[in-house]
Amino acid sequence: MSQTKCNVIGSRLYLAGSFSKEIEHALKNNRVTELEFLEDWSDFSCFDGLVNEIEYIKLCGASESGKISAVDNIGVFIKLKKLVMLSKVKKDFDLSVLHNLEMIDAIWQAKLSTALKCNNLNKLIIHSVGSDFVNYFGQCSHVEYLWLSKPKIDDLSCLKYFPGLTTLRITDAHKIETVDGIAYCKSLRKLDVENAKLLHDIGEVIQLQNLSNLRLIKLSENLDISIVKSCSAIETLYVGGPNAPVLNWTVLLKNLPLKKVIGWWNPLDAPKDELLSALGSGKTPSRFDVVGGKGRQLLTIEFS
Repeated sequence: MSQTKCNVIGSRLYLAGSFSKEIEHALKNNRVTELEFLEDWSDFSCFDGLVNEIEYIKLCGASESGKISAVDNIGVFIKLKKLVMLSKVKKDFDLSVLHNLEMIDAIWQAKLSTALKCNNLNKLIIHSVGSDFVNYFGQCSHVEYLWLSKPKIDDLSCLKYFPGLTTLRITDAHKIETVDGIAYCKSLRKLDVENAKLLHDIGEVIQLQNLSNLRLIKLSENLDISIVKSCSAIETLYVGGPNAPVLNWTVLLKNLPLKKVIGWWNPLDAPKDELLSALGSGKTPSRFDVVGGKGRQLLTIEFS
């Protein structure tokens, strides 16, 4: 490792180099609850007894390669709630020793599944999930938030292991064509899908009776959103992207308890007066903003 460097900003201590008296002094004399390791540390045993209040750790890996060689003795962080790892870990590890762990943000590798033994774990941000993902998970009913970033899977059958989800986010998914499998998540309230250009079928969302927030950005130009009018709990709807279809505004405003909706609008097909009349008596938007000139425009309607 290089020469020791440490810097405290607010409640976070930034570390580089090897353990030293300087680091020990910083931990003992500052109210530090977050650590960011700017280099590969490998073994955390030197922190035993000094990090009992640490709740957040970010592991950046080696300064040149970005690799994380090991996370030995990570259990010394007895109150750790949030763990971010910017690279895969080369050596085997076991996260089940982190009994207070609530959130993981990491690139997929099989050993991440050891964290599922942590009963407080409720948030997973997993990057580059592969087809082997489902081989390492049993029922993860305690996980409420799942973000699949750049997944390599071509379907969402893995969701059967996450029946307790309330929020699902999927970004940069280049193989997924449907949301089939999402019906396993009966408690889902928020679905956010962005940059999934093959995704054209969202029909299964109709089975989600608690879904109140739906965000669909940069999906297939063949996306069929007609099913949304039957999702009776939708309060916030955002359908965007250059190829997104024009919304059937009058139908949506008549059938859904909307508080905010953003999407493409063609005033020639559905004039403003027609939209306002679709709301019925006693309901007036607090916001009616239009972006764009003639033809298709991006409309935001919001109700206070």
